[in-house]
Amino acid sequence: MSERDVVVVGGGLTKFAAERADASVRDLVVEAVMSAVEDAGVDLHDVEHGLTSYESDHFNRQMTLGAIFHDHIGMVPKPNVRVEGGGATGALALRTAFAYIKSGLCDSIIVYGGETNGKSVTSATAQQFFALSSDADWEMMVGGTYTAYYAAMMRAHMSRYGTTERQFARVAVKNRRNA
Repeated sequence: MSERDVVVVGGGLTKFAAERADASVRDLVVEAVMSAVEDAGVDLHDVEHGLTSYESDHFNRQMTLGAIFHDHIGMVPKPNVRVEGGGATGALALRTAFAYIKSGLCDSIIVYGGETNGKSVTSATAQQFFALSSDADWEMMVGGTYTAYYAAMMRAHMSRYGTTERQFARVAVKNRRNA
């Protein structure tokens, strides 16, 4: 990779709430992007590339939502790419943006994502959609769930590093304070 410096110049997010009846997922993305652009002090028209991140097309009942987001924020016809990686989608988006700039593919990129998990579906359907993020031929068919996967990872961490249940509980308490 090149010696180019890569920096994050701004960030934005929407009001976090269990339900945002006042806004579609598209509205939420526009809200977050405009907040980020204002925070960065840049003109969105000067940004060269877009990078969309969201896990599942299913929740919004819409394919190619990344292209739709890109249009709604006013970036068309500039290039856009979508990344997805389950629970790591946001981090993967930042890593991909870093690589685009570091490699010289572009000098500026805006990273955005949006998802309304379960807003338009029942809880049972939402669980099925999350399960589809697993290997549907192997894991889903034997009842694999992310709760079970994370529990196995937690047990492995405890075995390898001596981590206690109490230490994991403190993480849960911290996360709830930040929710």
